[in-house]
Amino acid sequence: MSTLPYISVVIPCMNEAGNIIPLHGQIHDILQNMAEFEIIYVDDGSSDHSAAEIVELCKHDARVHLIQFTRNFGHQAALIAGIQNAKGNAVVMMDADGQHPPALLPLLIKEWQKGFKIVNTKRADSRNTGLFKKLTSHIFYQLLTWFSGIPFEPGIADYRLIDKAVVELIKASTGKLTFLRGWLYLTGYKQQFIGYECGKRLNGKTKYNMRKMCKLAFEGIASCSTRPLYLSVWLGFFLAFCSFVYGIYAVIIHLFTSLTVSGWSSIVATITLLAGVQLIITGIIGYYVGKVSPVNKAMPQFVIENQISGKEEVME
Repeated sequence: MSTLPYISVVIPCMNEAGNIIPLHGQIHDILQNMAEFEIIYVDDGSSDHSAAEIVELCKHDARVHLIQFTRNFGHQAALIAGIQNAKGNAVVMMDADGQHPPALLPLLIKEWQKGFKIVNTKRADSRNTGLFKKLTSHIFYQLLTWFSGIPFEPGIADYRLIDKAVVELIKASTGKLTFLRGWLYLTGYKQQFIGYECGKRLNGKTKYNMRKMCKLAFEGIASCSTRPLYLSVWLGFFLAFCSFVYGIYAVIIHLFTSLTVSGWSSIVATITLLAGVQLIITGIIGYYVGKVSPVNKAMPQFVIENQISGKEEVME
């Protein structure tokens, strides 16, 4: 019986047909002598022939599996689908574009074998990284940390290894896990970080534009913290206080000077007061909605159209 660890590698794919074969070869060459493994490709609504490339791999390698979505459900959903179907003692998540270097896999496994349940990677800026990219990345992580209350490491990526114990927690979760980075921190497990320099994309163009980055940030903040709701309440109180102070000022100006325009002060004070009160009420309602919404979201996080496994099962 093999004493090698059994590793599941989960790779979300969306229009990555040109990258799948080269990446698969790199992962295979690195893991074949150090672990039993399976590779789970999750086709997240690709419009190219990504799925066909993976099916060909399945025909020749029992360790390859394909999960195909009915449409694009997003990167986080693809990761969750792969994790839920993984059989390994540990699961590695990585992107299909080659920017997550497979050469880090031995380091991830080594740190896991030391006892870390979660081993993260942390991207370092290369010499070719532009000033705008560095600045926006820094602002992104600072805002995410402040709003969520979670100390996110700058450059942390969705290239990581998680232990089977964490996998079981994910499988047992009844809510939608829309931001794994934050959710994993909330588990309380001690985490390790490994730095790396982002590699060049093998083929194609990035799918992660600014709009998707902003959406991910909002998802992270909303799923990990209620701080923005409290902020809206305090903002409401602040505006209400300002309107009260302004109302006193308007009365004084009206009684002791002739500088006011009739009706103007009362309108401005009333609008400001109502805006403050509305923010307070909206924040309170939002807080309760945020508490109950996970159990009311009946729509599944993803829908699987097709699943194909390799020519034979190698592990149970």
